[in-house]
Amino acid sequence: MITSAMAYGLILMVKEHDRTKQSVFHLENFFKTQDCPSSICGDITKLKYWGILYPMKRTGEWGVTQKGYDFAKGSIWVPKYVHVFNQDSYGFSKETTTIEQSLGDSFDIVELLADELIRHRHEEKQ
Repeated sequence: MITSAMAYGLILMVKEHDRTKQSVFHLENFFKTQDCPSSICGDITKLKYWGILYPMKRTGEWGVTQKGYDFAKGSIWVPKYVHVFNQDSYGFSKETTTIEQSLGDSFDIVELLADELIRHRHEEKQ
């Protein structure tokens, strides 16, 4: 399941990319600059199982896929669960989730993204 910490970390990476065009992140260093708990750094790498993040050749560096950007921006839904055994994924649940659902009640997506497109979509739903 994509936890609120994983979703929050992804949004921070996407925001940084939008601001600076940075496409590769050394996760430990990046999240330290964002004043985030170290648990986010460990959990966020699990997004590789959804095809949202991918590891780079250098240890600790990760990139966000187009699917990751689309998910963070609220454009797509992804499977809620991934079946993993021995570090390999073996399929997904039929149940899906959005970035907003993954964030849960802990975060306000409109405030996090501060993006007109997301704000507009959020207001349409209400």
